[in-house]
Amino acid sequence: MRIAFATASARIIGGAESYLDVVIPLLHDAGHQTALLCEYDSPTHRRRINTDQASPLWLVIESGVTQALEALERWHPDVIFSQCLPTVALERQMQTIAPVVDFVHSYNGLCISESKMFSFPVRLTCQRPLGKLCLAHFYPHRCGGLNPLTMLRDYRDQNTRLDTFRTSRSIVTASEYMRLELLRNGVAPDRVHTVGLPVLDSTNAYPLKPSDGSDGSSSDNDRNDGRPHRVLFIGRIEKPKGAALLIDAMVSTVGLIKRRLSLTIAGDGRERIALEDKVRSLPRFDPLVEVIFAGWLDREQLCASIDRSDLLAVPSIWPEPFGVAGVEAGLRGLPAVAFDTGGISGWLKDGVNGQLVRSRPPNPQAFASILADCLGDPVKLARLRRGARTSALRFSPQAHLAKLLAVLDSAARR
Repeated sequence: MRIAFATASARIIGGAESYLDVVIPLLHDAGHQTALLCEYDSPTHRRRINTDQASPLWLVIESGVTQALEALERWHPDVIFSQCLPTVALERQMQTIAPVVDFVHSYNGLCISESKMFSFPVRLTCQRPLGKLCLAHFYPHRCGGLNPLTMLRDYRDQNTRLDTFRTSRSIVTASEYMRLELLRNGVAPDRVHTVGLPVLDSTNAYPLKPSDGSDGSSSDNDRNDGRPHRVLFIGRIEKPKGAALLIDAMVSTVGLIKRRLSLTIAGDGRERIALEDKVRSLPRFDPLVEVIFAGWLDREQLCASIDRSDLLAVPSIWPEPFGVAGVEAGLRGLPAVAFDTGGISGWLKDGVNGQLVRSRPPNPQAFASILADCLGDPVKLARLRRGARTSALRFSPQAHLAKLLAVLDSAARR
């Protein structure tokens, strides 16, 4: 099959590009011909998406829309696999060239601000489909900014995107939660498919340490040797990701288990400076709570950090469309504690590969209670580590490709 991919940047800047960096080589190795159309090629310090050298790359910013689309048409794709291009008009023009299958990674086209969150008076997931009533809720619930012109423009753009979804040949999502969100917004059920994500097993490149407990043996945490329990956070340091809430939860957890805790925050973002100030304002808890801001880690560093940790914390207060970091950590035997939001429950099975925190609204005390329950029970923690590895294997590249190719082939044949 000749599959053309379409995404915003030719560089790896987010989840959509990271996904293509994995799936394009897999499809090429499976014998399919691939091509890539991108709107721009920045930021230049980021690595380009991994494609075969023989695969054409068309950049709209260099050749213009008309020439890029003409080149795409001359390539004669059987199907175009789009990652929701920023320019909706460009996506609509692609629909005249070949059947388009959209991968809906986020709430683009489903929410004015794309957050799917009420921020006031408390932070809560919004279950409302996109419509005129969203305009009435936008300011009272602080869904986005305060500029009415921006609100109206974004509402128009999101409706246009939603109309494009309704005319796409098929749509795929990573989680059942996102599939249901599209159905709630009027997309026909027979055109929306859940395909998961392809999570690569890095254990061959970076072997698990024998002492990490993933085989059921005792880990460092099972011995009362005074070492701190280690909790890991992976992701952007932004308010919706809940890192500030996690720090409060760590402080509460110390009071419950009476043992030192170490939190490693692997990531960066706009809230990092505020979080560092928050940690410095809590000296009375030192040395019971240690917070390490590690920044973004490369793959080997991240695997080493996962292997040193006892739990992955996923304190997202917004409805995560999927939460792939939990599956990636699970492949190395690291269980997770997470708020039950969005698509998290699609991979986190309560009591099997971690624990779900069911509190409305999300709060640090509820998160701390579950953290303490897991960290304070070595037998339970060892069982969750085994379950994390087994559960994560469900998201193999082979399983993803089988589901994805069925959708792409069906769209091309129709």
